[in-house]
Amino acid sequence: MSESGWEGARAGFRAGAPGVGLGAVVALVVRGLSAVFGDGAFPSGAVIVVAMSAVGFLGPFWQARPGNRRPATVIAVLVFVLVAMLVAQLAGGVEQGSGHGPSGGLALGYLAAVLVTATAFGALTDPPGAAAGDGTGTAAGRGRRHRPVVHGAVAGLLALLAVLVAVTR
Repeated sequence: MSESGWEGARAGFRAGAPGVGLGAVVALVVRGLSAVFGDGAFPSGAVIVVAMSAVGFLGPFWQARPGNRRPATVIAVLVFVLVAMLVAQLAGGVEQGSGHGPSGGLALGYLAAVLVTATAFGALTDPPGAAAGDGTGTAAGRGRRHRPVVHGAVAGLLALLAVLVAVTR
């Protein structure tokens, strides 16, 4: 059974969506509890709880796709970092407020990054049931035709982040 890159991307999106939904619910509950019992600011320690609740759903998806998992994981982690930084910069979540930790924008960045990362990982790995090492072994995972697209997307994210940081400073 052959799976295209688009089908893999859809499978990755479907694997990441429940985790992002749970992370959003956790963020809303933490924000609500902080508004009722605290000072109303998003607690900085809650950012890791939101991220871990979202990432927890990706374990079975990662284990089901052993083919080309190593290069796809490296690229997916790079995409995760770039998207999280980009969304956090856009939301203003990286800068510290007066007496507060990072705002909820950082948690929003992590949730968006988890969804994009799961989608990228699904597009780059071999379909479920493929043996480890059966792939083409390219740096992009699924073949030579994906290499320019993947590397171009990573370079575009990096350039967008650099321009955004330069403009906001």
